[in-house]
Amino acid sequence: VNALESGNPTLASTSTDNSVTFDGNPPTATITRSSPTNETISTSSVVFEVIFDEDVINVDITDFELSGAVSGSVSNVGPVDAQTYLVTVSSIIGDGLLNLDFSSGQDISDNLGNIFSGSTGGDETYTIDTNSPSLINVERLSPIEETISASSVTFRIVFTEPVLNVDITDFEIVAGGATGTFGSVVPFASNSYDLTINGINMSGTNILD
Repeated sequence: VNALESGNPTLASTSTDNSVTFDGNPPTATITRSSPTNETISTSSVVFEVIFDEDVINVDITDFELSGAVSGSVSNVGPVDAQTYLVTVSSIIGDGLLNLDFSSGQDISDNLGNIFSGSTGGDETYTIDTNSPSLINVERLSPIEETISASSVTFRIVFTEPVLNVDITDFEIVAGGATGTFGSVVPFASNSYDLTINGINMSGTNILD
């Protein structure tokens, strides 16, 4: 090929600055627990972390809504960077599942105008539990007989749900002619513990409280 009328042939371009990258992919997102990180909680306010796979714009509280058994409100959306946002949910009332969703009218997009679809993957939720645990049963474990002559006995303490911080200081013998000392508290399951009383002497009935 000759250039104009000079008769000189044109050379193939070696420049790499004339390419165009087309991005028609909408952003995607995941929602995880930020504060607290535990799934089951009793607090009235939580923070979710929303992470997009690319920089996005137009993210505010109107882009989110709640679902589940409890009520609450999205009170704040704060950017960590252009891909990461912290969403605060306040005034939580009730017990059960709390899930953060994108609202049907959300207008989030990337910088090129690709609209976020609103779908997410791997979402984390909270379970709100404001009910205090209660005692289901105190049962004889060893020996299982009601009338005994042993100097040591073990009771199994069963609660309605998993509990923490159970030790011998949580119990006392409140009535009866027999005396003894608490030896140990050993967890049997997350909601049950085996309590041993040693050095039992005298006759009477022990009532454990």
